[in-house]
Amino acid sequence: MLGRLLQKFGYDVAEQSDSTKVHSFARRYRPDVMVLDLLMPWKTGNELAEMFALDEQLCNVPVIFMTGHALLWQQLSPSFRVLMKPFSVEEILTGIKEALEQRFAGAT
Repeated sequence: MLGRLLQKFGYDVAEQSDSTKVHSFARRYRPDVMVLDLLMPWKTGNELAEMFALDEQLCNVPVIFMTGHALLWQQLSPSFRVLMKPFSVEEILTGIKEALEQRFAGAT
């Protein structure tokens, strides 16, 4: 549902629902920003973000987490962008826009 919403607003979206495949999927598609649920089977969003941070190809890709669990959110570094479920369309669009602006600031 989130993927369709983002496409409606003009974003190119690549989705992967199997957390064990997200890292290789991201290396192949080289996203400009990643939106991850914190609570997923097999690998959590936080575990994936740690993997991305160690990967030269992905370490500069901003990660936006979404979660419905306040306790998980409180355990994250404050540098991460976190959206609490349920979030509004405006919140996700603003989060993505800010992440993209931050990533590409000064890149011309």
